[in-house]
Amino acid sequence: MPSHTEPEPAGEQAPKTRDFVAEFASFLREHQISISVEEVYHLNPMTENADEIRQHNCVTVRSPRSKRPLSLCYTSYNWEDLRVTPSDVIRTLASDARIFELSEGSFVGWCASLEWSADSRGAERKFRQTFEAVGMLRELLGDAAYRELLEMRAEAAAVEFEEDEEDWDGNGDGVTRL
Repeated sequence: MPSHTEPEPAGEQAPKTRDFVAEFASFLREHQISISVEEVYHLNPMTENADEIRQHNCVTVRSPRSKRPLSLCYTSYNWEDLRVTPSDVIRTLASDARIFELSEGSFVGWCASLEWSADSRGAERKFRQTFEAVGMLRELLGDAAYRELLEMRAEAAAVEFEEDEEDWDGNGDGVTRL
């Protein structure tokens, strides 16, 4: 029996989904940003719960605009043996920078946006690291490209938020709600 597809109603088309991974990769090429990701292996004498296994990576971000590279540790959950890509790294850096900029560089505002305690020394240490990373990222990109990256991240976040909202709207996704 031949399959039949219902035609789309006139004037309505399926929404085109944006490939933000490709957009971030294109951004890196356009601005000549190179990102190297090197897995770091370490022995842990304690067995870890599979949900708590982390993948640790040493990441270096370079740009022809700066002699100094940005080096950092990038840690992710290792649920599906995901390989960390340069697009993952730049998207994460853009997220950190966006949160930092939205808090206007205020430690208390930054903590509030992440729902962290402003009394935590760990939060203070992470804030200082973020402050340094954001400054280096801005230096590596220049002001115009930095703003462009933040705008891309804001657009991606809006789409991610809409997708999360759809998951809670009862669209037949199998999520049971009370």
